[in-house]
Amino acid sequence: MKKIAVALLVPWLMVANMASAAITRNALDQVAVSVWQVRSAFHAFTVMNGDRKYEGQLADVIDLGNDNVALLAEEAETDAELGLVTELEDMWRRYTDLADSNEIVDLGYTDRYTVLDLDTLALDMHQRLLTAREERDGQGADLMTLAVKLQRIASEYMGIAASPDGGGTVGFGEGRLDFKEAVPEFEQLLEQAQAKYAGNEMVTRSLNQVAAKWNFMRESLVKFYENSVPFVVHRYSGSMVDSLQLAVIMMDS
Repeated sequence: MKKIAVALLVPWLMVANMASAAITRNALDQVAVSVWQVRSAFHAFTVMNGDRKYEGQLADVIDLGNDNVALLAEEAETDAELGLVTELEDMWRRYTDLADSNEIVDLGYTDRYTVLDLDTLALDMHQRLLTAREERDGQGADLMTLAVKLQRIASEYMGIAASPDGGGTVGFGEGRLDFKEAVPEFEQLLEQAQAKYAGNEMVTRSLNQVAAKWNFMRESLVKFYENSVPFVVHRYSGSMVDSLQLAVIMMDS
């Protein structure tokens, strides 16, 4: 699913880029998703005890994020946009350097300070992107908001799963997600999207796929310490984000 979605997404973004030189909402949304995808993959690599398969997944999402950040640079037009891109490029470089430095294979654990630095920088990038995203609108912005929120939820879940003490000493502090708030918020937005796009068969199909997978993993989100299934959350959330991105592409179908 991911390879298909990405293959469709890249040329679609190129067309959007040709239509407008200014930075688009969708381009910012894609970077926002990439931030949380990298965090999810970083922690998944730890959870899976350095399994090289998950190291490869981390490398893949970093590569995709590199492409998304590069697209911002291509779209930037005004001095303000060029300044934003310069800021984000620097943050992204430091962020991916941290993600590449997971010590799980060499040390058998991931250094606590690497985790703290990566998690903090993820939140900093998210907040910077959020400001820029809220200044713009675009086709499918509501669906991409769902994608960003979902990937952030998944990354938080994986961060807790990767922590030896269940997240007690790592993470964002005041920036930590509360699943009791994030879960119903996501569900409300998903229901609104399903109602809004009820007349679009292709989008409805994608949203129904998201809803089905969400229902399967929801209980683990609200009852993490009773039913922790990081493998399922990591795999399903990736597929759900793909479905949401594909739904944006199919909105005109």
